[in-house]
Amino acid sequence: MLRVKSLSKVVDVAKELKVIESKLEATVLEKLCLLTKEQEVIQAGIDYEMKEDKKEDKVDDADVKKMTEAVLKFVGEVKTIAKCP
Repeated sequence: MLRVKSLSKVVDVAKELKVIESKLEATVLEKLCLLTKEQEVIQAGIDYEMKEDKKEDKVDDADVKKMTEAVLKFVGEVKTIAKCP
């Protein structure tokens, strides 16, 4: 149950940030599939934020690589859980 609540929160944040748009009647899994289709948008946003932090010496290339790998892993897991086409 905790996993579903966490995934639902991810969807809610994605909607708030306007990464995805979904119909009210869509299930959490359908919304997660929409999110996986926006993987490039998410990565671009992370890249931007990380580069901004890098300008202020808050992160280095290793941090950026770790974050990118984490996003790719998350998207892969979501596709598996939601059984996205």
